[in-house]
Amino acid sequence: MCYFVFGTIGIRIWQGKFTPEAFPPNFQAGEYATLEEGGSMYYLNNFDNYYRAFVTLFELMVVNNWMVIVAGYTYVSESHWVRCFFILYHLTVVVFVLNVVQAFVIETFMSAVEAERTGDSLLDSLLQQARQRDGMRDSVIDGYEEPDDEELLGKL
Repeated sequence: MCYFVFGTIGIRIWQGKFTPEAFPPNFQAGEYATLEEGGSMYYLNNFDNYYRAFVTLFELMVVNNWMVIVAGYTYVSESHWVRCFFILYHLTVVVFVLNVVQAFVIETFMSAVEAERTGDSLLDSLLQQARQRDGMRDSVIDGYEEPDDEELLGKL
């Protein structure tokens, strides 16, 4: 979902603008446009279509020379505000989404280890953990009393 949203935004902003001709020979990340002298083809990291947008976003997700990619887009766009797009993508996908996925994988692994240790099936172990969480939530909710209208008006 994040790839689709950020890919669509990138396509709307940069489609067709990120080409080898867009960079002068003395560009600070000169390996963007040329293949001479061991240069790279960073200009292929563009938003011309969804396929290339997803590849570009994947490279940004794994933090593969993202500073070079951002420098190129900043140059092509002639604005430093472009960095906000890439920083927002990094915070959303790398910091938040990948951490949630990683936590899910670790939790599942720990549940499998616990199930193996106790001899239960993985499904039984997961259901038992869910019941324990529900019990903790219910005990917190049971101890909470909602204030009535008079109490709320008195505090105002």
